[in-house]
Amino acid sequence: MTSTASASSNKSTNVRAEPLGLRALRLGFRVASAVAPRAAERRAASLFLTPPRARRRGPVMEDAEAGRFAITVRDGEMRVEGWSWGSGPTVLLAHGWGGTAADMVPLAERLQRAGYRAVLFDFPAHGRSAGRQTNLVEWLRAMRAVAAAVGPIHALAGHSFGGATVAIALAEQGMDVRGAVLLAPVIGPAMFADRFSAAIGLPAARVEGMMRHITEMVGREPRSLDARWAVKHLRIPAMVVHDPADREVPWAHAQAIADAWPGCRLLPADGLGHNRLLRDDRILSAATDFIHALPRQAERMSA
Repeated sequence: MTSTASASSNKSTNVRAEPLGLRALRLGFRVASAVAPRAAERRAASLFLTPPRARRRGPVMEDAEAGRFAITVRDGEMRVEGWSWGSGPTVLLAHGWGGTAADMVPLAERLQRAGYRAVLFDFPAHGRSAGRQTNLVEWLRAMRAVAAAVGPIHALAGHSFGGATVAIALAEQGMDVRGAVLLAPVIGPAMFADRFSAAIGLPAARVEGMMRHITEMVGREPRSLDARWAVKHLRIPAMVVHDPADREVPWAHAQAIADAWPGCRLLPADGLGHNRLLRDDRILSAATDFIHALPRQAERMSA
């Protein structure tokens, strides 16, 4: 049983451990929500669409030179950077929110050695691609543009929000691929609205307003971007990999997507968290083996 003094001490320690900038941000949103709620909602919506900007270096693969390319999205206004390695059937790899193409290099290396052409790219507002704000609708446009430039595509693989992008792109864009691998996928952006608002100190009463502003900025209701509903009518093989103890994206996301996707295989990645599974030898082998078997699986499912 925890004493009141002990609980107070732990709370005090947690407060002191918070970065000063985060504490100031939360205070600012609490004040703004009281005196100018619409402005607070607009500001929160803007932050929701602003990913953390990680390293800007491009992906590097040892002992292999990349073929670089660039395409434009958002009606030619935004430049997206990409890289490819190897020859053979093309596998398009999509990183997650706040990540870069470099996150997918371990899987790209494995695929390249197995006789595939691995194609990576930085989504808008990530890595070496242009932009400061972005959203899943823009990611869908970017994936479609990259696929059109480097296709035909044999398979897709996506991590986290990249996994949601893969699932929704397959359902909405009619991409002709053999199958897909989703690594620690999320269901969609709306699932994180409450967590995000709590993190920045936006009161719960202002969340719906924030979502309305996001809809205006993006041009689509965030709740319509839902991988669970997108995959229900897909008839291509898929494998979903997720750590049941993932602290960033709950296991329930992967389970719901796998349950909704006919014939989908769900592989637990115990103890690997949200990002380590991208570098784990067992997971990399399982993903490569799955992709290698796709022609046979596709034939069985269409029979």
